[in-house]
Amino acid sequence: WRFKGTLAAFVPSVLLLGILSAPDAGLTDAIQPDVAQPYFLVVASLAVWIGSHRSLEAERLQTLKLNEAKFVPFAAFSSLLFLYVILTLFPNIDLATILSAYFALIGTIGVSAFLAPNLGFVAKSVGLKALADK
Repeated sequence: WRFKGTLAAFVPSVLLLGILSAPDAGLTDAIQPDVAQPYFLVVASLAVWIGSHRSLEAERLQTLKLNEAKFVPFAAFSSLLFLYVILTLFPNIDLATILSAYFALIGTIGVSAFLAPNLGFVAKSVGLKALADK
């Protein structure tokens, strides 16, 4: 059974991207309270559906080894220490600015990982074999 690189994977991904871009495209003024609940219900359902079908293709189960788990507290400590040092050295920087930059970076990485299989499917459908193989 194969999900990635098929039309069954491409259509929900395009639907999710379309629904997510609706507020930014001005199709709604903002997410109004009367449409917020169905909007987020559809977005969450599509995200869970796509993620669950992608996980069915996993070659092996991803686990965290003990040595990797020991690193987690140090990574959390170092990130908080880095944030403290930045805020101490640059007192004029707003915390919201730092968090916005961080979430923009994480969001860009997440969207790139989400779009990579779909762009490969489009490239294969159009006949661009050089892009489809990567």
